[in-house]
Amino acid sequence: MPDIYTQLRDILRNEYVDIDLTQKKLEAIKEETQRAGPQFEHFRLACLNNMNHQHAIAIDYANRALKIAEIENDTFLLEHIHALLGFIAYNRDDFEKSIEHYLRTLQYVQSPRIINNIGAIFADFDDVHEAYRYYKQAEEVFDDPKNFRLLAIIYSNIAECETAFGHYGEARRYLELSQEQIRTFTQNEGTAYIFNALGDLAYVQGDYDVAIEHYSKGESYARDESILVYYRNFMLNHAKALFAKGDLDGAKARIELLFKDSRTYGFDSNLPEIQELLAKIADANGQVESANAHYKNYIDLMRKREASSLQHRSESIKTTIRVAELHTQLNALNQMSRSDALTGLANRFALREYMDAWTETNQKEHAVIALLDVDHFKLHNDNLGHAHGDACLVEVAKILKSELKSERGGVFRYGGDEFLIVLVGCHPEEADRKLEHTRESVEALKSILMTPANQKRASISCSIGAVTVPPYSNQSLEELFDIADRALYISKDQGRNRVTILPSK
Repeated sequence: MPDIYTQLRDILRNEYVDIDLTQKKLEAIKEETQRAGPQFEHFRLACLNNMNHQHAIAIDYANRALKIAEIENDTFLLEHIHALLGFIAYNRDDFEKSIEHYLRTLQYVQSPRIINNIGAIFADFDDVHEAYRYYKQAEEVFDDPKNFRLLAIIYSNIAECETAFGHYGEARRYLELSQEQIRTFTQNEGTAYIFNALGDLAYVQGDYDVAIEHYSKGESYARDESILVYYRNFMLNHAKALFAKGDLDGAKARIELLFKDSRTYGFDSNLPEIQELLAKIADANGQVESANAHYKNYIDLMRKREASSLQHRSESIKTTIRVAELHTQLNALNQMSRSDALTGLANRFALREYMDAWTETNQKEHAVIALLDVDHFKLHNDNLGHAHGDACLVEVAKILKSELKSERGGVFRYGGDEFLIVLVGCHPEEADRKLEHTRESVEALKSILMTPANQKRASISCSIGAVTVPPYSNQSLEELFDIADRALYISKDQGRNRVTILPSK
């Protein structure tokens, strides 16, 4: 049976695609979480209560789990608990608390989900350009092809920014990519957030029939997905589209449903924009007295909003300063995010930057590009546990850092158990010697799982595939990766635990 980390990761990867299925899976692992420790059981209960919109209870359980995880320095739980608390705070419009938890999450892992969520906060600040920057960064660092829902959300968010910029063709392209992700794994045409974005795109172009069609489809998914982040604006925009089309009864029905749902889910519906739309509906129906009452409410709410702005101007200035400070923190985290949290090696984001400078790097000197894969790594996780697997990767990373240094090269964690090495100024003969010595060092490792009841030693080996590159090579780094990957396949096909080196041409 997979360890508790693997079970939780698989369950939560696409937790909102099928909320009922996710809840059933969380309920089914109750015995496993209880055996694993109270922190896992508290986290499980926090997730379940969040999905049932029992946010106060979810926060309580999450904080209980957090205290133990901090003592145990359990990076998996620390990452997921802070992400959960950040998401709950965001749903409750507590953006500062949400950012606080998201920043803590990014201390443990470069998470595209969290980077995307930070972008959503800037979108709520109406800072579309800043939101777009984070959405695009989330797209850049996305590295979990099984998490189709997250990639679909990122694409949809980018599309909404493109819509705001007036780039309708690009918005359409990203929404099609988003739908493609969903259709790959489900029978659905999309999700509530995709149809929300499609509706907004049609609405701003004045195509109200299409907007209404998309909003209607979105509503059919919204309740099953139980995501409230955008629900209020979604319903209001649907009502506006119906009003623009002349369907006054339909527009009013959407507002009444919004009022009903606000009582159920606890979000604020007392907005001047809603009162203004109700006034216009009443006015169009000839209901002068009702229209006047709604206009009066609209004016009162606008005055309160203005008075609140005057009353809290000092707080607004402080908030602006805090946002500027967050920019500074996030920029620092962007630098930190170029390092893999587990091994300390450069990650794929740093590799992309390195690739951009490859032509300049590959001048005058020989180079070697190698891919190293830990043999049968899945068995380490399955047989000895997630923590043991992490320990293996850390030990392998130490060997790579000590034995494969290159002034203008680098060692990167390319995937879960795959590493990429670039050696600049290294001749083919020297590369063969260095890589073979690295293979032997990995083979000599004995990783030990330290538990009082069960101490097991596990042998580790690796397969390496490399390509030698002459000076002034005109081949791109992507082409050279493909050759190194072919060499790695040869090493694995010939029995693993060996080095294969191919020429670049």
